[in-house]
Amino acid sequence: MKRLAVSAFGNPNTWTEAHVSELGYIIIGLNSSELASLDSAVFSFIGECCIPLIPHFDLEALGPDNAAMVTSEQRASLSEEQLAALERAVIGSPNQTPRTELSGEHIHASAVTSLFL
Repeated sequence: MKRLAVSAFGNPNTWTEAHVSELGYIIIGLNSSELASLDSAVFSFIGECCIPLIPHFDLEALGPDNAAMVTSEQRASLSEEQLAALERAVIGSPNQTPRTELSGEHIHASAVTSLFL
């Protein structure tokens, strides 16, 4: 579905508020770098039902500007782990660790390496 969205609307960094609103659950298929590339103005248009489905490591990778745009209503639907990750993103925590994304899937590089051992 994400590929269809990219085909129809272009790269996520060009998506508008209308695109994000229309795409709904497809947003949760974006990887960390794609989510972080979204314009900060679109974050309030991510549905409250979608936000809790975004993994904590993706929320932490948003960066301060984007994380600050998550609304109080959206925050209310997050788990404690997700809220902590979002707070680290807001303050730009030096403990943030970049994640390696493979084919748009949320797989650690170490897990992929162990598959080949």
